Amino acid sequence: MSSGNGARIPGRGFESSPPGEGVGLGAFPVSRLRTLPPAGTPIRAAEVARWAARALSPSLGPSLRARSAFEEGVRQRFEVPHVLMMSSGRGLLSLLLEELARRRPGRMEVAIPGYTCYSVAAAVVRAGLRVRPLDIDPATLDYAPEALAGLQADRVLAIVSGNLFGIPGDLSALEAFARKRGIFLVDDAAQSMGATVDGRPVGTFGTAGLFSLDKGKNITSLRGGVLVTRDDDLSRRLAERIDALPGAGFAEVGGDLVRLAGFASLQEPHLFGVVRRIVRLGETVYDPDFPLERYPDRLAPMALLLFRRLDELNRDRAERGRSLRNRLEGLPGVHFPSAQGKSAGVALRLPVLAPNAEARDRLLDALTARGLGATASYPRSIADVDALGPHLATGMLPTPGAVDVAARILTLPTHSGVEISYQEQICEVFGAMLEDASVPT
Repeated sequence: MSSGNGARIPGRGFESSPPGEGVGLGAFPVSRLRTLPPAGTPIRAAEVARWAARALSPSLGPSLRARSAFEEGVRQRFEVPHVLMMSSGRGLLSLLLEELARRRPGRMEVAIPGYTCYSVAAAVVRAGLRVRPLDIDPATLDYAPEALAGLQADRVLAIVSGNLFGIPGDLSALEAFARKRGIFLVDDAAQSMGATVDGRPVGTFGTAGLFSLDKGKNITSLRGGVLVTRDDDLSRRLAERIDALPGAGFAEVGGDLVRLAGFASLQEPHLFGVVRRIVRLGETVYDPDFPLERYPDRLAPMALLLFRRLDELNRDRAERGRSLRNRLEGLPGVHFPSAQGKSAGVALRLPVLAPNAEARDRLLDALTARGLGATASYPRSIADVDALGPHLATGMLPTPGAVDVAARILTLPTHSGVEISYQEQICEVFGAMLEDASVPT
């Protein structure tokens, strides 16, 4: 277990813009209050009421039954025998890697995409292992074939898939690659619940898969992680370790209940605009010292309610993602990372690659000024996170594709709040900001 300090890495986007009202940016005035959340799950008032009735019951019975129903729903949908839950996906990943390391003594490296969520790297470090970032292809956000070809497999314990923003990687090929080399594949579907590759659900490839119930994911119960596996022994060992973990205290559970009710209301742009001026939201943090806790059962009724709407939510995001992409395609130098082959994504957000870093920053500033929910996602490649330096594998190869994506990417919201009027405003900003942007050759 690492004792390293967490590192807060500010990014560009809604969280890093000046909150001053009435300030103009070129032709675009800063929105006084109305601000689109960069991601979110629309929670209906009736769902909040149904969740509260179960979660606030003096007896834990209704929440436990909801959790059991949720786990059974996951088993059936993803056709896996074992489902485990914790308070976070990164906690599950850390315990999983520790257990896998028991099976391959001496293999101390975990390969991860050179551009991905910092929590993945933090989980590797917390498990006492070294991070080996591999380069990605900006066109897909998936592993670059040449990076996989150059991997020294004898030192690698596991490789973690990407599936960023609901865009699946080439998981069939990655699974075959890992199996041939005796490497465990961990299928990270934290942002891709409901996506498929070759007709198979993302999250079910390899030794184990992970889903997230955190804020901004496909469905949410405010926090939580879900692990699925077909490995009986692995499931048993993980279940024993999870059962021995501390649970959330009474005060923490009460805070979760208040925050979840508040989160449901924050999807309304007026309210989100108010809160983002009071509380800093959306910061990207690398912190390997996160707690390991059992899943708070009283959050399970919300997870179950939204899981039953997963397909509806994914269809809605996909429709808005297609609409935005159709409106923006053809602009100079703009590219959209997308999956290859027979895959179906879930459009958690719409990633866009600007012509260059300067154009990306201008776009973010202008979109933020209009309160349009754009972010720069993860502001640096994994190899460029300073606090990770001591935990990187030796002999690491450069990751130019990951560096390029970190400099040029921005993400646009695709949730139900992105109405046609907002889509038109987004296109207006892109058109104006890219008018004079230089396009790389």
